[in-house]
Amino acid sequence: MDRPWEGAFDTTKSSAGAWGMLLVALIALVWGAGMLIGFQTALAILLVIGLVLSLVGLVSPGLGLLAIGMVAAIDAMANIFLLTGGLLRYNTLNYFLLLIILLHIPFILRLNDFNSRVLQLLLVLMLLELSFSEDISEGVQDILNIAATFGIVVYFARALKDELALYWVGVVTGFLTGLGGLVFFLQMGQLPYSNPNDWTYFMLTGLFAICISYPYAIKYQKNRLVLLVLAVVNFAWIFLSASRGSLLIALLAGTFLFLSTRSITWKTVMVVIAMAVGIWISFTFAEQQLVTITRIEDLFDPNLSESRRTSRRSDITEVGWQLFLENPMGIGTGSFEEESTSTGLLRTHRPAHSAWIQVLAENGILGILFLALFVGSYALVGFRKHQEGKLLFALFITFVLASAFVVKEFRGKSLWFLAAAGIVLLRPEVIRAFINQKMPLRNTNAPQQIREIRFGRKR
Repeated sequence: MDRPWEGAFDTTKSSAGAWGMLLVALIALVWGAGMLIGFQTALAILLVIGLVLSLVGLVSPGLGLLAIGMVAAIDAMANIFLLTGGLLRYNTLNYFLLLIILLHIPFILRLNDFNSRVLQLLLVLMLLELSFSEDISEGVQDILNIAATFGIVVYFARALKDELALYWVGVVTGFLTGLGGLVFFLQMGQLPYSNPNDWTYFMLTGLFAICISYPYAIKYQKNRLVLLVLAVVNFAWIFLSASRGSLLIALLAGTFLFLSTRSITWKTVMVVIAMAVGIWISFTFAEQQLVTITRIEDLFDPNLSESRRTSRRSDITEVGWQLFLENPMGIGTGSFEEESTSTGLLRTHRPAHSAWIQVLAENGILGILFLALFVGSYALVGFRKHQEGKLLFALFITFVLASAFVVKEFRGKSLWFLAAAGIVLLRPEVIRAFINQKMPLRNTNAPQQIREIRFGRKR
């Protein structure tokens, strides 16, 4: 069995356990009521609860992390079913996180890790190239989505004072999305149609939270079985969505959990849970399962055209490449959809459906360079900290971002929630030193007793 990591943190002083159990009970109550009052109403109640508790979390860091995990997950569904009344309502969470950034601006400005600096450079470039955009509102939307990452960074940084919250964020968020996914699928026929590529961000946030929490479950000998069951359940909902891009990302999360588990016993438990849930899914949601299998088969069917196999993504990729060749420095942040018909390859305006293609076309050589550096920066930090056992977690983030940006753009908080966690958890000794001891962030010689746990490794 894996041995727990030793550490100076005193779990008896943590309030996260009490808050975590309370939130799990509250989530179960609301989703249970959702079977009567409807998915959308239950979702609205949970969103309000999450936002209120996120504010309370400014004085209770452990609770703050649990609440922002809830809100980050709900954001995907809320943008589809609730916040549809214009730019102001759609960006409710973005504006809230920008407020958090303003309240902690000295901390944000002093972040000098490679991940943060490259992301800041990308934001500055996107902001400058907004000046010649064909669609300023779309460009502003992307900038808001990315900039909000630093608001989530604040919550992770503050939670280092209540380290047990890093375990409970996986339980609470994973339970929220796992049970919410069941209610959603049971009522899907009564809800307006929505693109699976959008609403699967809901379950992906739950999966990412579980991956963040899993090493802390090992460290504090908390119930890993709960996290593994929640991971498999969330994976099942993503599988039934028939979103091939989201399924690929979910597979990366499953791989991370499997590789993080050193014990043969726990690896066996993971396989058994996956088989049991798979059997249940095959009988309960047979129709949705067939749709997913068919879409996967289409992807590898040589008798279908490349455009058909990729749902026209290959055509959009070619458009993005042509726009880049014509404008190597970019066509302006937010301009892709407006310019997508200019090459003659598409008859109607289409979004890029890929952050790589979008940035290449809109922000040119510098944009794609900064984005690539940002994605690769986690792996770079991981290799530098491999002796602390953080390489696997760092590679996981890099592979997730690299893969997700092939099939997804910048919308949703799922990817940025994971990115923010990486910024803090890959170098917690510096963050803790700054918050607790008011030491400069550039000082990397923090005391040994505040060094972080080893992700996925024994001592």
